[in-house]
Amino acid sequence: LEEQHAGLRAFLAERDFVLVVINDAPNAALRERISLACRRIGRRWAVREVVADLSAHLRDNPYDAAKRCGQVLTWAVREVLVPDYPGFAVAIIDSDMFLTAPFSVREFLHGYAMAGIPQYKPRGCGAQQPLPWWGSGPAAER
Repeated sequence: LEEQHAGLRAFLAERDFVLVVINDAPNAALRERISLACRRIGRRWAVREVVADLSAHLRDNPYDAAKRCGQVLTWAVREVLVPDYPGFAVAIIDSDMFLTAPFSVREFLHGYAMAGIPQYKPRGCGAQQPLPWWGSGPAAER
């Protein structure tokens, strides 16, 4: 988490960002490690940790990482981002994603309300098609 935050500080064009960490770790020990990292970073920077108990929402059996990721993201958008950050430019990044070059969320959105990078999942993970681009910006009619 510290390395990810360092990359955001070094490369993110939007200098006044808040790092919102959705802590959905599968066990108490890992949850605590994530909480400690949030507190360390939060001593100097704007960090908000949201501990998510999603056990009632995660009904998939057997475990499917792609579906769980989608369920966690849906929960985070509905319960945290929409009510607490209306009108903010938001970047949703996974814990294993790091900025390594200059990046602007607002430039990437290019006038849209939402944008993404198409992803392909192997068989067994559900989605076989790239994820669509969504948005309501100047180019939405294209």
